[in-house]
Amino acid sequence: MSCLNFSDALRDLCFSQRLSVDEAMDTYFAPGYTHRNSGQAKTRAEFAAMAARAREQIASGEIQVLDEFRDGDRYSERHILDITNEDGGGERAEINLIGRYATDGRFLKINEAGFSREEAQDDAAR
Repeated sequence: MSCLNFSDALRDLCFSQRLSVDEAMDTYFAPGYTHRNSGQAKTRAEFAAMAARAREQIASGEIQVLDEFRDGDRYSERHILDITNEDGGGERAEINLIGRYATDGRFLKINEAGFSREEAQDDAAR
């Protein structure tokens, strides 16, 4: 089984023009892929459409992987996501995800949850 990681998939989907969204989806995500973000499920097609919209809005982005774990077909990653949008706005978030690989080594399922790093820093300062 290959060792794909979600941060590379996100880079190719949203921050790079190296691959089209369809090519990135085919590289990293199995045909039956499902993506759940904070309890809301998206099909592979819905996730691809979301990534295409994000690609149009993002001027630049960086991902810092904090933790990553693989065990057979199971996968986990925790990363910091820094995004600068075309309109000058931005976001810094910590994302935690767990998932499974399909038999071909691409992602079959990802469950994700995260929080704004600015909100966490504001709470800590209080």
